[in-house]
Amino acid sequence: MENLSVFASRLVSKKEYFTPGHRACQGCAEALAVRLVAKALGNNVVVASATGCMEIVSSPLPFTNWGVPWIHVAFENAAAVATGAESGFKALIRKGKLEDKGTVFLGMGGDGGTSDIGLQALSGALERGHNFLYVCYDNEAYMNTGIQRSSSTPFGASTTTSPAGKVKAGQVTWKKNMAEIAVAHNIPYVATACPSYPIDLIHKVQKAARIKGPAYVHVLSVCPTGWRIPTSIAVSIGRLAVETGVFPLYEVENGKYKITVDVGELRPVEEYLKPQGRFRHLTPELIEKIQKRVTKEYEKLKAKTKLEGFEMETGLKELENKIKEIVAKYDNDKGFLVNILQDVQAEYNYLPREAMSSVSKVLGVPISRIYAVATFYKAFSLEPRGKYQLSLCMGTACHVRGAPRIGDVIERKLGVKAGETTSDLKFTYETVNCLGACALGPILVVNGEYHGHMTISKAEKLLEKLNKEG
Repeated sequence: MENLSVFASRLVSKKEYFTPGHRACQGCAEALAVRLVAKALGNNVVVASATGCMEIVSSPLPFTNWGVPWIHVAFENAAAVATGAESGFKALIRKGKLEDKGTVFLGMGGDGGTSDIGLQALSGALERGHNFLYVCYDNEAYMNTGIQRSSSTPFGASTTTSPAGKVKAGQVTWKKNMAEIAVAHNIPYVATACPSYPIDLIHKVQKAARIKGPAYVHVLSVCPTGWRIPTSIAVSIGRLAVETGVFPLYEVENGKYKITVDVGELRPVEEYLKPQGRFRHLTPELIEKIQKRVTKEYEKLKAKTKLEGFEMETGLKELENKIKEIVAKYDNDKGFLVNILQDVQAEYNYLPREAMSSVSKVLGVPISRIYAVATFYKAFSLEPRGKYQLSLCMGTACHVRGAPRIGDVIERKLGVKAGETTSDLKFTYETVNCLGACALGPILVVNGEYHGHMTISKAEKLLEKLNKEG
């Protein structure tokens, strides 16, 4: 994972949509995962939440920790309810009774409500091709009802319904690979994530929300209570799961595999198993058996990424050559870092992580320094921006001449708030404090072109024109 240092906090929204004060156990990584997913999606979302830990801790009547529309549903039908809401919205939009604001429909559940009880509803929703996102928070057992095994419980783990004893050493079957089951549905996007790698998780959830069609994100959610670990090490155990290859972080976009957190040489699986009380009974022979299985599965994953290797390698080489070309314009001078990043953004319409890593490599500047500059200046964007970038001036002169009303029209027509990008990456809308041309107010800037004396009617016609141009 890239070393973002102290600047990582600037990449994450400070707004909380899954608020503090819930009743989750200390050190609960699932609560952390839900919080990060909520931050990634913002407030334009409808959530269907299956019965489980997060439902129990966040909705004690008459209170709630959710700052967005949230529906508690039965164990088995989160995907059905989420896609039902999506279909209902589509019908209302088609009838002209509701505006299309790009609302995200999120189904969520634990491993029990996803890989066991809710598998049928989820499979059906993926097959039908609904435009929705499903997130599984996998803590590898039915934790809220007493730590019973699920099909997601790993081999050798001791639970209340698969206890370790003289005859059997805990769970006797291997963990169900839900991510690969989702991939088998030929949906546009599938990813694995872990809150121990928060930026990776947020990027994947945001990408999944932007993609048209079904998307599935499987999140490993460390449970101190069920895994028998100290509450203080939940995050480090999550990192060990990734670093040992037990839970690799990857994404599958339109059938193409990519490992998103390449840890290099895997650490021994024993380092992950030993701190956990649920595995304390394992013999060296069983640990070796698990090690061989993990190594085999990781090699299979790497082989899948290599199927796209030539294309990926070619793309990365092209990107690196372009970065070298941009840096060469400034004689490889680190003092022109801001100018270099400006040219990179002009080339790609935002600052891709791969491009910033390449700038770091070519210039010999720490990646943390690159992120420090990129997050300090508002002009830089770390997320894909629309083909058309709209900037509405909200300075005093523009404000008193009706800029807020024009902004309302833009938000309504595009289905986004200021600072957001439409899901089809066609428009990015933002507001600015002043453009220094008060006599032309209200002013709307489109890709650097000033449109003065803007009115509601002019704004609507301009948006229609840009939409037709594609």
